[in-house]
Amino acid sequence: MLTSNPITMFAKAIVLANEEFYIEALNLFNKLGVEYFQDELADDALFNAGMCYFHLNLFEQAIKTFKQVIDTYPEAEIYQYEGCTSFGKTAAKCHYANLNCYLGLKQVDEALKELDKLKSYTESSYELTPLGEKISYTSLGQKALISYKQFQV
Repeated sequence: MLTSNPITMFAKAIVLANEEFYIEALNLFNKLGVEYFQDELADDALFNAGMCYFHLNLFEQAIKTFKQVIDTYPEAEIYQYEGCTSFGKTAAKCHYANLNCYLGLKQVDEALKELDKLKSYTESSYELTPLGEKISYTSLGQKALISYKQFQV
């Protein structure tokens, strides 16, 4: 199937990911990141590719992908589309995702390093809760670490 533009590819990949067709979504996100590497969606596509790896429990590949986004697009802003609940720097979102990957790998020290990196981002990088409240990626990271520690035996 020939996809005509990056927005169409991105939208199709989002639908696939939301329907848990992670391999198919991953292929589209990676294709978008390569073919349209200068487009405003490239960083978001690669972030979402990382999330597909995450959902497939391929944490090391997810970390590699998130680091690629951070290194290649350090100042990129999260693309805004209808229903988007993420705001601010894509890199902040990637550090938070890496923190969770490291927790999945039981590498708490590495997760703490990601939390330290998150502290350099202001409150302008955040997620909106279902109630419309802003929660920074730093706060989300802190909560993830607390939850992880509570469930360790």
